[in-house]
Amino acid sequence: MGRDVAVKLEDVQESNPKLTHEYNIYRNISGISRIPKARWYRREGSYSILILDWLGSTFDTLAQESALNTNAIFVMNTGL
Repeated sequence: MGRDVAVKLEDVQESNPKLTHEYNIYRNISGISRIPKARWYRREGSYSILILDWLGSTFDTLAQESALNTNAIFVMNTGL
């Protein structure tokens, strides 16, 4: 069976590209608990593509579901 992944796309014409830098950071900190593993990175056509392990809900989703503002206590409780 496959695994859930997150896919990030960035137009290669982006004036301030960040995805290559983000990939390098994930690669350098791989193995740390709660940090997704970068599974694949490549330029395909007009996009840079980064595939990461899916860790679950985004911080924004958690904040909306909890009906809380993103205050310091909420951030600490989510482990960020």
